[in-house]
Amino acid sequence: MLLFEGGLHLNFYKIMREFSKATFFTLLNFALTVLFSTAILLFFKWDLLSAIFLSVAVGGTSSTVIIPLIRNSKAKEKTKTILSLESAITDPLCVIFALAVLQFMVSDVVNVQIIFKNLASAFSVATVIGFITGLIWLRILDKFEEAREFGYLVTTAVVFLLYAITEIIGGNGAFSTFVFGIVLGNGARITKMLRMKELVLDTEIVKFQAELSMFIKTFFFVYIGMIFSFVNLSYRVLLITALLLLVGIVLPRFISSEFLARYIDSTARDKRMLRFMMARGLASAVLITYSLNLGIQNQFLLKAEVIAFLIILLTNLITSIGFYVSEHH
Repeated sequence: MLLFEGGLHLNFYKIMREFSKATFFTLLNFALTVLFSTAILLFFKWDLLSAIFLSVAVGGTSSTVIIPLIRNSKAKEKTKTILSLESAITDPLCVIFALAVLQFMVSDVVNVQIIFKNLASAFSVATVIGFITGLIWLRILDKFEEAREFGYLVTTAVVFLLYAITEIIGGNGAFSTFVFGIVLGNGARITKMLRMKELVLDTEIVKFQAELSMFIKTFFFVYIGMIFSFVNLSYRVLLITALLLLVGIVLPRFISSEFLARYIDSTARDKRMLRFMMARGLASAVLITYSLNLGIQNQFLLKAEVIAFLIILLTNLITSIGFYVSEHH
């Protein structure tokens, strides 16, 4: 729902211009984060697979936090587009690589070809289905008065249906809803580009989605608090998380942000946004709890749960402070 709402507010042409930069920035930051974090965990005598799994699970930013936050910032549109695309891309990256590591833990077999095939399939299938569904739904809203009358609610139902169908046929449902939102939000531009009848989304639908997203954003943090456990919390865990593993996230972020800033016309505010928009969220929480539900007997995965939730808490805190400083500098 949050990815869909975020897509409604992005400019289609700017996405096309910034997509290559956003993809490069995302992959560079993700790779460096996994590398740095794994090295830190190995220093603390973790086994290799557990270290890689935790590093991958917390390796990407949260669309739940980043997209709504960056949309209301004073940063340039290209910076907003890059950060929104990053948070939309990293969720599938984290999920696919983390599940591959868990598969190896369970069966001692992993196929690298299948991992990259799944990645390509997840994004390509999601993009095609999301784009086509968006065009069809714009046409339905334009042609049928019944659909327009309750468009704000029926569109939400279509989002859930799109997510389910995309997941069933092997795509990434979340990214598909993101593309769907982009098409609806840029209906006039896209239909004109395709030489179709110009179709524009009703503003009531956009307002309804903003209210719905506000509820979900609030509930997300309540949910994180509900499932957080202090059972495996210790001073050693706090040391690893607060002082070192967090560095394994912050330092790569600063490196990749500085690298990207050289290739875009960025202000001081934009640079700060690129550096500090690092909040982790729902994907990290779900992956960690999923690993425990598989029944893998591993002492490190028990520690990983509390470490991941502390990382979520601390990165959200850094993001909030960084956002405030950037907006009020």
